[in-house]
Amino acid sequence: MTIGLLHSTYALDVKIVKRGSRFGLWSHSFMLVGGDFEIHEAQTLFEFSLRKMGSAEVLQKTAGSGLWEFGAPLV
Repeated sequence: MTIGLLHSTYALDVKIVKRGSRFGLWSHSFMLVGGDFEIHEAQTLFEFSLRKMGSAEVLQKTAGSGLWEFGAPLV
């Protein structure tokens, strides 16, 4: 995903490098009351790249870990 604000000079690209138990990181899922919505959470390694808007040249790059959380309706 790419993050930029209106009239931005720079763009921040965010890439998921590794996510979940397949890579030795924890992950789990659970359903909310009534079973109509499911939440998935996973420990994730992210890669962040800063570049000028409209350019592919990476100015700075770093990595970090955090929580990737998303949901899905089951109906």
